Formats: sequence, structure tokens, C-alpha cells
Amino acid sequence: MNNEFHFVSRWRVEARIEEVYRLLSSLEELARFWPGVRIRWLRGGGAVVGQQARFEIRGLLPLRLSMTVKILEARACERITAEARGDLEGRAVWQLRDTGVDTEATLFWDVQLEHPRLRRLAGPLRPLFVLSHAFTMWLGERGLRKRLRPRAARRPVSERRAV
Repeated sequence: MNNEFHFVSRWRVEARIEEVYRLLSSLEELARFWPGVRIRWLRGGGAVVGQQARFEIRGLLPLRLSMTVKILEARACERITAEARGDLEGRAVWQLRDTGVDTEATLFWDVQLEHPRLRRLAGPLRPLFVLSHAFTMWLGERGLRKRLRPRAARRPVSERRAV
């Protein structure tokens, strides 16, 4: 169908896998570091599995998509599986891997565009939707990297040493 999308996005982050997992497995944290992602409500913020949140997402295009996301499965520092319902419906799987140098986070996002007006346009506007997704993922990776920046980069300038 024209409204089905399969995305694979790979991020490389200079941080320990435990730190990356902690942020990606918390729906509340996602909205904090990811520009364009706003959280409307959150349930079950304690455990990873069972968390639910209503997100509003803005990408490159001048529109907002709303969806409820629920974490279905989580294996610490390895995998997070979530389900989305709303304007976007489908399954997202984050796979994490420690490369020895950094952490690789790969998102497999199989989704259908169910927004009533946009669904009809999914075929003709597909390249724009794909571009908007790529832009949104770039914002997320940039936000995560900024959030996990090495501690030395967070020190006040007066504590940094010139080389």
C-alpha cells in the first residue's frame, strides 16, 4: 500500500551503551532531547515495559502527527520494541550495539500513515514524507548526542584546559 513505510535509521553515539539505552527506553526522556517531539501525557513512567505516552511530532513539513506509543518489550542495553497508534501506526524496534568505540543504535520503523487527510497523499508526497522522516531522525540523533556529550564538554569554560 502507498501509506506503508519501512525505515531503517542508524545512529552512532559516543557514549556508553547503558546511557543510550536509558534515554531511548524512557518515553519522557525522548521528548526532552528530541526537538520536534512533544509529550501530551505519560503513563507508567516507572518500569520500561508498559510505558505509554501521547506524542505530537513535527518534522520538516508544516504538519503535526499525533500517536500513542507503548513500550511492549525491552532487553536492557540490547533492544526496545514499541507500538504506535494514531496518525502513525506500526512497530518500532531499537537495537543497540556496543562497538567498543561508541554505541550504535538502529531503529527499524515499520509504519502506516493513517492521518485521514494525509493518507490519500501518501503516494504522491512519499518523497517528502521520507525526507521529513530523515530530518526528524537527524534532529533526534543530534539531540541525543548533545545530551550525552562527554562530561569534559559540559564543564564551564573556566575549568577547561588549553592545549
